[in-house]
Amino acid sequence: MGRIFTAIRVTLWLGVLTMAGGAGLFYYQLDGMLQARDNGIVATISFEKLDRQTFQATLLYPDERVFKAPLHGDFWMVDARFISLKGPLRLFGTAPFYEIERLSGRYGSVSDEKAGIRSVYDLSFDEERVMPDLWSLSREYDLPWVDAKYGAAVYMPMSHGARYAIVLGTDGLKARPLTAPAFDAVQNWK
Repeated sequence: MGRIFTAIRVTLWLGVLTMAGGAGLFYYQLDGMLQARDNGIVATISFEKLDRQTFQATLLYPDERVFKAPLHGDFWMVDARFISLKGPLRLFGTAPFYEIERLSGRYGSVSDEKAGIRSVYDLSFDEERVMPDLWSLSREYDLPWVDAKYGAAVYMPMSHGARYAIVLGTDGLKARPLTAPAFDAVQNWK
């Protein structure tokens, strides 16, 4: 009888340790992402014209990290991916988690897009990541309490002196012009 109780206790403790390990792994995966808040600025982006359809883009994050790169085209585009928690995992927070994934240039016409210089930059690359991220795991294995089925992108025209706020709400990305050249570029967008 004593062995049965010992076996039950060992099994229960193994279950508790497995759940704690799973929760720790889950937290580790979410740690690299940020939580979405309505009307929260996730970055600002500004432009300096270098040549016809070539701009120097400067992406400034709220934590003062800066990413600079040349963009080719007529528009800039930022992509992000989102993870929402479902079921009992909603206790971690109801707003989705996000990660800004990519910055790219985009041409106004399809012919320019086919013939023009492409510029795409990975903004989510993490050299220290040792294991697959939660987004990839959820997409591959259809994790029951994690919804990683959508992403979002926003694009706006580039113009010398234009500066935009990239804003994240619970329904995705938005861009708001912050300078007169940005307002003019949006007004003249065809």
